[in-house]
Amino acid sequence: MFACGNVLHVHDLVDFVTAEAQKAAESAAAFLRGEVPGGRRITVKNGANVSYTVPQFIRPDGVEKFTDLSFRVTKVMQDAAVVVKSGETELSRKQCAHMAPGEMEHVI
Repeated sequence: MFACGNVLHVHDLVDFVTAEAQKAAESAAAFLRGEVPGGRRITVKNGANVSYTVPQFIRPDGVEKFTDLSFRVTKVMQDAAVVVKSGETELSRKQCAHMAPGEMEHVI
């Protein structure tokens, strides 16, 4: 099953719904052609104050060089940092002046 857009999670902006739908359509078409990605699959784990992430898995050996992670926080936060790690290695850090549960956050 391929799900995207507001069926998967509610977006703030229609631009995000459109981009997610395009990615889902490409993945569904590749699946129907038998082009199922193989290789490693990494589970995305939520950190403190994160309620969920999309996608839940990343295939680092896939065709995309970068992954756009969408997530929502569990409480309002000011001057916070979003940190993406692999084990103890920091891969990405994004400073955010304000985050709230009602707003979709993104990090690449």
